[in-house]
Amino acid sequence: MIAEYNQELKVELVEKEILAVELKTIDIIDNTRQFVESLEAHIVINETPTKLTARIFQTANDYISDSIVVYFNGIKEKYINKLSDNTFSFNLDIIVSDTIEVEYFKQS
Repeated sequence: MIAEYNQELKVELVEKEILAVELKTIDIIDNTRQFVESLEAHIVINETPTKLTARIFQTANDYISDSIVVYFNGIKEKYINKLSDNTFSFNLDIIVSDTIEVEYFKQS
């Protein structure tokens, strides 16, 4: 009789522990979702900047200085010059068939 009682008690404890874990998991998912949505609002990916001259381009938003990554014909460009919070330049002329894409963190 005592052994049966202990087994029933263990089953109750396990059910309560699983229920508590499930609730915490839901909280973590909600917090993570909010964080990701907030982060996504500040990240720009695959933007085609506006060409101002053969060497100067403008992004749609002001970017955090060291966060900009520029792809020239699909290859990450290492040498760009920041001119302002939303413009940058290359050391070579970009022609019509070239593609430029940028990724960056927006300034708040």
